[in-house]
Amino acid sequence: MTKKIVMVTGVSSGFGFRTCQKLVEAGHHVVGTMRNLRDKNARNAERLESSVDSASGKLFLVEMDVTDDQSVAKGTKEAVSSAGEIEVLVNNAGIGLLGVCEGFTGEQVRRIMDTNVAGSHRVTRAVLPAMRNRKNGLIIYTGSIMGRIVVPFSAPYTASKFAIEGMAEGLAYELKGSGVDVAILQPGGFPTEILDKSEGPADSSALDQCKELCERNDDLWKMWFGMLEEASPDIDLIANAVQDLILADPQDRPLRKIVDPVTGGEPAKILNAAASKVQRELLDGIGYGDMFRE
Repeated sequence: MTKKIVMVTGVSSGFGFRTCQKLVEAGHHVVGTMRNLRDKNARNAERLESSVDSASGKLFLVEMDVTDDQSVAKGTKEAVSSAGEIEVLVNNAGIGLLGVCEGFTGEQVRRIMDTNVAGSHRVTRAVLPAMRNRKNGLIIYTGSIMGRIVVPFSAPYTASKFAIEGMAEGLAYELKGSGVDVAILQPGGFPTEILDKSEGPADSSALDQCKELCERNDDLWKMWFGMLEEASPDIDLIANAVQDLILADPQDRPLRKIVDPVTGGEPAKILNAAASKVQRELLDGIGYGDMFRE
């Protein structure tokens, strides 16, 4: 199996933590990034390091805040110095907001877009020039089936995932033929720490005006979290999907990969197929069909 130098952002918990573990266990050299590496997340960093002590690959942990240009530049430089030129980037860092839309402040919405969307763009820009020069590389975006379908009481989070879809697909077109590939992972629901860390609306006065909506919000997430707890989908499915994308032949690698063991992801599959057809026809129609990716 070909070993790669992989950067995974946001590895303090959840998808990032387990993906980091699995890739190191598979023999890759993995740069895991997280904020507050030596204080707030020091215990998580220690857990991750100790868990791959005897693995065949290597782990390099780097401090990085994806919302800060200087932090991304410094972290990327340290990553390359420690592990070598990044061959695969897994944009995983992100935050969640769940609740009644009008209760979220502008600052909360700015923060989720800065982290989930602009954050992935910052890190992509940091590693892309070297990939382009080598004519080889892979950039994986962690999207969501909620970047295709809309569930009430998750509007800011859903908006960020829709934006990731547009950002990643646009980049995939622009990089067609460069040797650098783009893939979008579309997970369904998994019981990861992001559910516990997700913020609710900060404007309580706005929520006072829509108490019935708040009750329906509580009912929906109680039902959904209960379903996830009962189904208990294995987070390894996400880590394995990342590994599959890394090892795939570029000619066969799909632009989107759904991982949704709870519902099967059928609505997202239908929307992916419909969008792909529309996009192919659009690009063909304007004379840019050679840039199409599916």
